[in-house]
Amino acid sequence: MKFSGLLIGFLWIGLSSALTGDEYETICDAFIKKVRSDRTLQPTIVRLSFHDCVSGCDGCINLDNAANNGLSDAIDSVEELYAEITEAGISVSRADLWAIGGRAAAEFGMENMPGNSGWVKGVNSMNDFVTPFATFKYGRVDCETAPYTTEEYAFPEPHMTNEELVDYFSENMGMTADQTAAIMGAHTLGGMRKQNSGYNGPWLTDPAGELKHKTSFDNQYYQFMLNSDYTYTGRNRAGRLSLGEDARPQYACADQDGTACGVMLNTDWEVLYNMPLNEDNFLSECDLSAATTECEKSDTYDLSVSYSEDNDKWLEDYTSAYDVMTANGASSLTKISS
Repeated sequence: MKFSGLLIGFLWIGLSSALTGDEYETICDAFIKKVRSDRTLQPTIVRLSFHDCVSGCDGCINLDNAANNGLSDAIDSVEELYAEITEAGISVSRADLWAIGGRAAAEFGMENMPGNSGWVKGVNSMNDFVTPFATFKYGRVDCETAPYTTEEYAFPEPHMTNEELVDYFSENMGMTADQTAAIMGAHTLGGMRKQNSGYNGPWLTDPAGELKHKTSFDNQYYQFMLNSDYTYTGRNRAGRLSLGEDARPQYACADQDGTACGVMLNTDWEVLYNMPLNEDNFLSECDLSAATTECEKSDTYDLSVSYSEDNDKWLEDYTSAYDVMTANGASSLTKISS
């Protein structure tokens, strides 16, 4: 059940106060400071904003749902920030805060920002940063028990076919196939942990070699999958005897020297291909390596190729898709005032 209101302390109110541009920037700066001090938070905060909106963006996560494994530390960290923000006199729902956080964590890795691999202290300046995001709209309403809930929701999972993935985003988040292909590019950050999901490894390795995951927020997600020098080998991470719902199909990337370059799931490849999936282990029955693949191209293949070639185009489409995603379930949203 959804509730119309925001719980702050012991006061239940129906609507939050107007959020100003200065307050929005204060919140963004606080998120940037947080992810700069702990870069492992960057991909998890982006993930938190997505997982919140699966249920209709309401500032509530069910930690008993296995799909949300690994979000606890990020919620705790953002709760600290929420307390600081509200104590400073800024009225904001958690759902709005988390939506802003997903923006700021992505911005942290863009050009002229310290999370970008091209950042050089003393040369690059955050003052030169220009966000590709449109003006933020606030008005998302928290559930009564924010930041937690016991409500159960279905999440997309790597046993899905291309059609099932597109249908999921359409039915649950009101997104088109093109918007789905754009939002999946967020997997340029972060990775998976076996203890959380049964899958394991970073989607892309960090080009600078400083972290297990990369922090630059760019179009390399599409470039890696389309790189003809990379090969992808499928494996059921759960073991050959774990089949059906228990299977954990993933694909390991290696360059020509055999150096690991990340891992991908079926839901990643489906922005490019309509792969037939094995009925037992759900691994692709067609070769996914770009140089040798004969997989049937998906409806978003050409779009994904264009993203691999043009980072600005991807960022434009990603930010637009992100705003659609983070409006899910909101009855009305209002642009921040200047």
